[in-house]
Amino acid sequence: MNSIQKAAEMYYSLNSASYPITHNTGAKWEVGTQTVLENFPKDPKSSGSYLYDCTTQSADGYCCCAKMENTTAGNSTSPDCSFAPDTGYFCVKNQQ
Repeated sequence: MNSIQKAAEMYYSLNSASYPITHNTGAKWEVGTQTVLENFPKDPKSSGSYLYDCTTQSADGYCCCAKMENTTAGNSTSPDCSFAPDTGYFCVKNQQ
């Protein structure tokens, strides 16, 4: 999630204060010819991808969440970025 957040902030700084609008695990995040995020990280415990959900899809902000294997280790109650301690999702949001 830290990689996704850093990529989104890099995109913001390179793209005239605008976040990537397309948040899906199949699309690269590119600004001009520079690739900011090649693809979303893979789960280190399996060959599959994490379950990602990026719900706020606007140029002004974002919130991306991943479903936790440990349902009491997250910071959000759902992938819509309702923040609360000890829950099943870990989310990051825009820093600007």
